[in-house]
Amino acid sequence: MDPKLYDLAAAGEDQRSYAIEPVRLPVNSTTLTNLGPGARATAKSVLIIGPDPRYIDFSAPYLPPGMSAEKIIAGVDGARDRLADAGYCVQVLLTKNEETVEQQVSDALKERSYDVTVVGVGLRTLSPMAAHFERLINALHEKAPRTKIAFNSKPDDSDAAALRWL
Repeated sequence: MDPKLYDLAAAGEDQRSYAIEPVRLPVNSTTLTNLGPGARATAKSVLIIGPDPRYIDFSAPYLPPGMSAEKIIAGVDGARDRLADAGYCVQVLLTKNEETVEQQVSDALKERSYDVTVVGVGLRTLSPMAAHFERLINALHEKAPRTKIAFNSKPDDSDAAALRWL
């Protein structure tokens, strides 16, 4: 399945500084750093980690009714943008599966350290993702022992979760 493309200009987005360019970004890009208009090099940083919606079966009975990849992306994008607008450096990491999550986390943490890491509700509460979640938490514990861990309750409140620890 090919990822959808998210055209920032066509979507009416203001032109923020993104660490990963070009302007056309995959909706489900694995990492996207939004420095925001008020961010500084010394800004506090947030890593938001959640399952990549491309790998979620939305017809599964254990998922909330009406949940979709679009809702997840919109929620995470909104939280990311609110944090960036407040001056924080924000990166989103969408994890693929339990076999790749440790390497994905390790790669993200090579780029920088984070003051807060927000772990998405889907990774924590969906029983088929238990091993995925365990590997994620252990990778964070090993690679980023000083980061504060926060938990969201839905994709669009990741900013509130991060702010509890910033």
